[in-house]
Amino acid sequence: MSDKPTLGSVRWTVKTALLQAGIDTATYDTSIILQSVLGLSQTQLLASSDLSITPHQLNEIWSLARRRCQRQPLAYLIGEVSFADYLFAVGPGVLVPRPDSEVLVESAFQSIRNEAQFQVEHREKSEPIRLLDTCTGCGCIGIAVALKFLEIGCPVELHLADIDRTALQYARQNVMNHHLEPFTQVHEADLFPYPPSKTFQLITANPPYIESGMIDYLMPEVLQEPRMALEGGADGLDLIRRIVNGARTQLNRGGRLFLEHGYQQGPAVSAILSQEGFNAVTTVSDFSGKQRVTSGLYT
Repeated sequence: MSDKPTLGSVRWTVKTALLQAGIDTATYDTSIILQSVLGLSQTQLLASSDLSITPHQLNEIWSLARRRCQRQPLAYLIGEVSFADYLFAVGPGVLVPRPDSEVLVESAFQSIRNEAQFQVEHREKSEPIRLLDTCTGCGCIGIAVALKFLEIGCPVELHLADIDRTALQYARQNVMNHHLEPFTQVHEADLFPYPPSKTFQLITANPPYIESGMIDYLMPEVLQEPRMALEGGADGLDLIRRIVNGARTQLNRGGRLFLEHGYQQGPAVSAILSQEGFNAVTTVSDFSGKQRVTSGLYT
């Protein structure tokens, strides 16, 4: 590298280092690292190859690149991640939101969007949509759904529940970052708030669903995330069974439960919902075409 490194030369050397470390997403990761340090958008990054990089900036870039080469999760290094078009604070001790989970947000929102819009348009005062997101982690799913309702003018009462205190610290931070404090309660709870409050119109959950025997085969980055947020028992369905069973006492009549699961678990999750008396059981695929979310109507 020359005495006066440019953005173009630094981008090339960082990407090369990440590729040599076996990181398949080296191009994307390099862009995120550079954007984080330089404060540039993706468009600016692509248009600024001749930009001079200062020694201080170069040190920051290589500090992040070295840690990424050690397979530390990119989101942990940056301290935030984009999910469903919103930014969320994350860090060690909390599950990193993935694009696959965005279909959970969209499915839950669309399930009662028309009903919510009708209330907004035809009633002087709409009742808040009561939403519980359990196994909430950093809160990204529940917060994203709530923000979508607020954007169409529909009031929301959001409840976020998790048993892990570290995860809840991030959830509270993200509630604050998105200015949802007046509408949100955060619960340290084993799946459901206790004592029970009013019932909910929507319950969403991205529980741990990886089979215990598969955990050790995950990518090195994923293994640095909390095991309790990944491991779902021998068949991956332990928490899903508990959520489906408990949701019957937490949902309104006509309320809906949405569950994220592994791409091969759709039929099993559908069977669990049907056995517990849920109707209109439906499975939808994520943006890569893999079955990802199954929902049921409680009647």
